[in-house]
Amino acid sequence: MLKLDLKDRKILYYLDVDSRQSFSSIGKKVGLHRKNVVHRVNKLKEEGVIFNFFTYIDPSKLGYNIVRFYFVLQYTTPEIKKKIIEELVNSKYSLYVNICEGQIDLSVYFAVKNIYKFQHVWDQFLRKYRNYFARTLFSHFCYENMYNYSLLLDENSEKITDRTNVMNYGGGPKIEVDGLDLQILRLIAPKARMPTTEIAQKLDVTAATINTRIKNLQKSGVIKGFKIEIIVSKLGYNYYRLDIDLKEYKYRQKINNYIIANPHVRSRYISLGNAADLEYEINLKNVNHLHKTMEDITTKFPNSVRNYRYHTVLERHKNRYLPDY
Repeated sequence: MLKLDLKDRKILYYLDVDSRQSFSSIGKKVGLHRKNVVHRVNKLKEEGVIFNFFTYIDPSKLGYNIVRFYFVLQYTTPEIKKKIIEELVNSKYSLYVNICEGQIDLSVYFAVKNIYKFQHVWDQFLRKYRNYFARTLFSHFCYENMYNYSLLLDENSEKITDRTNVMNYGGGPKIEVDGLDLQILRLIAPKARMPTTEIAQKLDVTAATINTRIKNLQKSGVIKGFKIEIIVSKLGYNYYRLDIDLKEYKYRQKINNYIIANPHVRSRYISLGNAADLEYEINLKNVNHLHKTMEDITTKFPNSVRNYRYHTVLERHKNRYLPDY
């Protein structure tokens, strides 16, 4: 585990607020010269703390539905498991393919425009591998609320740890974009800090055109913001997906408001299907920390939680920030 000082943690926080902002702008916020910010960011990259800068895009605005499958495997050999993963990774529909530890073994996220075509593809996949799935859970993402990495900040000295600065995706009408918009999105989706001049050069247009297009994509809600992906294990945390089923559903909103006030919560999801009443991504020290977090929730809201499940990602086999079809 790396020990970061408050300046480093502030830099990470502000990069998560807007990873496309200039290092000079970040320097003013954390009290450092631009050169010092650049040095610290490069060191954080070298140490593996910063994994990537990405553009947070709402796929629903582009006409995609995000569907998720959780699998519990059975009767598999390493060879069969490898075949299943390879087929999922090679699918044009898949965004994320993860090997997991916990109460599921495999999680897969798909971006689907035509659900009828996808059903046919999925039927063919199940014909090959259905017997290797002891349990399959399906859900359709409706909304995500992504919160900043508030756990990086010192609550005693900072007043910016509130949970109101949230980015949301899902809902609203589809936005019509042209070929140039899509080219821009595909370039900056995995590289949020790509300079405007570099984008312009790659696409053979002016930098002014790129600036205008990006601003319009933000205004329309296609681009929700520019974020940072941190390898939280470098900071002494583990990433968990936490799913909670409620006994008293009427307290759902009140319980959610309490949970998202926790600075360790990264995202909250709202889904349809075989999902939970409450779904979160949360960064905690270990499983014991997770159980203590749930003990706190059940103490605060007695007889409201029926059960909870969790898992963490062991291996990423595919990770895409935007569908490529």
